[in-house]
Amino acid sequence: MYNFTNNSNANASFLTSVSANAFQNSVQCNVATMMPDIMDAQPSLAEVQPGGTITLECAYSLQDTANPITVQVGPLMSITNEVNAQMTFSFKNN
Repeated sequence: MYNFTNNSNANASFLTSVSANAFQNSVQCNVATMMPDIMDAQPSLAEVQPGGTITLECAYSLQDTANPITVQVGPLMSITNEVNAQMTFSFKNN
């Protein structure tokens, strides 16, 4: 789940402003397609006015449930692959 705040001077959407990638075992995970009644993809396309915030979800296809996933977020257009935020998630063992 992401909270996207538009810090620009014009309307913007998460999908056209941010590069969000998940990695597992040092390999990028594919974006997963979810059923509309499980996860709504529309918020990622919604225009947000300057200063506004929207909460949205993204799903990824994982390789396994034993190894952690690292999510990196940066600007959509970056020559240096800049990362503004990163978080690692581990699975809880049952």
